[in-house]
Amino acid sequence: PGQPPLRLAWLREDFFNDPACKTLFSIMKNDLVSGSPIDFTEIATEIRGEAELTLLSELSLSEDVDEESLRRIDENLQRLEARYVKRRKLEIQREIVEAEKAGDAGRVDELVAEKQVLSRMSSALK
Repeated sequence: PGQPPLRLAWLREDFFNDPACKTLFSIMKNDLVSGSPIDFTEIATEIRGEAELTLLSELSLSEDVDEESLRRIDENLQRLEARYVKRRKLEIQREIVEAEKAGDAGRVDELVAEKQVLSRMSSALK
């Protein structure tokens, strides 16, 4: 089997807006990152939501992963990560304004540091 895209190791639940995607990702992340086979039957016993079960069914029916599929996955993960970074930077900007209003200089410093990390991530994604 092909190696999973390196970007998978950096994925976080926060990257996903969709609750069903978040749930399935949290369950499957270790297998995805290690390249282990995913046991869809076992995962189905761990989830209860209809949206999650539908998504799992779609995933389990998809074709085997080849090099072209891995390249497409990596491109999609890059876009997902870029959207997360953009969204989080906007959230941080709002939080900085609130922390400044509250006079919480420590929190402002934390947020500015996180925003700098995200800016570096954003540059690396281009």
